[in-house]
Amino acid sequence: MSVHGVDHVNIRVKDPMATMNFLADVLGMTVKVSPPGSLGGGGLVIDANGNAILHVGAVDGTYPSDTWRPFKPAEDGGAVHHVALNCGGYDEVRARIKALGLDHFEGEIPQIKLKQLFTVVPGGVLLELNFRDA
Repeated sequence: MSVHGVDHVNIRVKDPMATMNFLADVLGMTVKVSPPGSLGGGGLVIDANGNAILHVGAVDGTYPSDTWRPFKPAEDGGAVHHVALNCGGYDEVRARIKALGLDHFEGEIPQIKLKQLFTVVPGGVLLELNFRDA
């Protein structure tokens, strides 16, 4: 057995469209809205390689696993503390975040040549953007 990487992260928020639009606006990611009435509402956020790395669902959506382990959202609606994404184009993303007037934090770990941007998606989930090419 081996693990080959992260398949996807599922976040459940109060307003899935706001979260997906945020990711499209800030990172230029492709969003695929789920058909009405489908699993959990919301949709998929696609990376540059065509992978659906984020599944965004509604807090009040129903998943099959909810019958086994009922979902209990955090007070602000965010079910995951943070999602970390490997990104490229630090200057472009930083400029987008500033142009959109988003509250954010900039970090750097020079020992591993890593620059980071942190912001919060609508719904309260912290987004960690890691740039190893900056």
